[in-house]
Amino acid sequence: MAKTELETFLRKNRDRFATIQGNLLSASGGIAVRTILVAGCRPRQGASVVATCLACALSSEGGARTVLLDACAQAPRLHDWFALSDGPGLSDLLDGSASMEQAVHLTSFPNLWLLPHGTAPAQPMHAARRSALARQIEALAERYEYVVIDTDALSSASSVTLLAPHVHGVLLVVQAATTRRLEVADARTRIEQAGGRVLGTVMNKARA
Repeated sequence: MAKTELETFLRKNRDRFATIQGNLLSASGGIAVRTILVAGCRPRQGASVVATCLACALSSEGGARTVLLDACAQAPRLHDWFALSDGPGLSDLLDGSASMEQAVHLTSFPNLWLLPHGTAPAQPMHAARRSALARQIEALAERYEYVVIDTDALSSASSVTLLAPHVHGVLLVVQAATTRRLEVADARTRIEQAGGRVLGTVMNKARA
């Protein structure tokens, strides 16, 4: 998706993502929800698009300082969508070769910053790296009103269940007609058993 395509998609779906933004706030039950992990049950279900549009809705429509974090080790692509460099970014920040100021990039969208995946070689999500990432999420939450994290699909990586306890909530993305209810229920169970909280489910390609 090119930057111009992203802008067009956002304009066409502004109301939809404003509704998702409102639903997130109402689903919080009065508890502050500022760090949000967005994940698909399976790959290619549109989680990156949902994460990006949610971040844009929070920043542009809500006027909140928002940072979008690309934690997709398997297919990082958000820097391309915003026409930005892929680094320095998250991987560089985690291995100590870049500072927060160097790794976070201002986008052309109001109040929106991007932390791309980065250029340092991908590392396994072991306990020490998970703790380092959790600390960076906390540090981002001190600087920005919202932290939206795009990550690999639940079925293809362990990053969702590893990170779920370190965010305020998880937004599941499923594709209508191809994702079974049992699969969604299993995804919710896995996240909750890992100590995470499911905020809700976004259904892509649903018929009007």
